Amino acid sequence: IDDVACRYLRARQFDVAKATEMAQNCKSWKTEFNMEHVKSADPDELLECAEEEILHFWPQGRLPHTDKDCRPVYVEKTGKIHVTGLLKICDMEKLLKWHVHCTENDSGALFQSITDKVREGKLTPPSGATTVNQ
Repeated sequence: IDDVACRYLRARQFDVAKATEMAQNCKSWKTEFNMEHVKSADPDELLECAEEEILHFWPQGRLPHTDKDCRPVYVEKTGKIHVTGLLKICDMEKLLKWHVHCTENDSGALFQSITDKVREGKLTPPSGATTVNQ
């Protein structure tokens, strides 16, 4: 079973019907959300303002590191978000697209980096850790 299928199965306590439904719902959402465009778009285009303006009100803590189980580390500084300022320069739909863009691109690049290190023998992930199989 591939890594993605395992994630859906674990999320639904290995109930195949529920995991299948979850995967289909995820695929539908990605289509409706236009995920391919969101992932490849310029952040300023998604936001319709400069990304630096958003980062002023929403400090990010993206780290190009992993935890002990080789999972990406991301620090969300929710207590530092200035919601009023954010909503003056951007709406929630644009913020959601930007946040998904950042998350998808950061985690994809990090998973690929981890996989490359495993293939090169520079990293030995714990048993059951997920890597990119491409």
